[in-house]
Amino acid sequence: MEAWPRDTAQELAHYHRTRFLVRFLQMTGLRRFELAKASTADIRRKDGAFWLYVESKGDVVEYIPLTCAAMHEIGLYHMSTGRPGLPNPSRSEPLLMDITVVGRPVSVKTIHAELKVLFVPALEAYSDPYQVEKLKVCSAYW
Repeated sequence: MEAWPRDTAQELAHYHRTRFLVRFLQMTGLRRFELAKASTADIRRKDGAFWLYVESKGDVVEYIPLTCAAMHEIGLYHMSTGRPGLPNPSRSEPLLMDITVVGRPVSVKTIHAELKVLFVPALEAYSDPYQVEKLKVCSAYW
């Protein structure tokens, strides 16, 4: 991903969105559908800490802690879209947006496709057929 071109506004937006996607999923352990549904209004502050309100599988409500690093990633991503670094909780926008950054949410299918694209260079880099077969079936769940 770090080798991706960033010469055009669209390439740069795609890079920033994918970078946020990967890092935020890694930091929070969210499922694809949870991130696709998440909005800035779901970020709550309680006792000096930030939490993400999530409706999980089976309509279970969870609060996911947002570390300083996770809040930093949100800030970097939102600033890359021309928005303030700290999302305004009274202005509900998708946490992860389409690359036109007009505020449309990203679908679960898009998140899946973005993650699959990241494994292509790894597939090409491995000569071990065992590793290649494992990467071919990779998923966000991993």
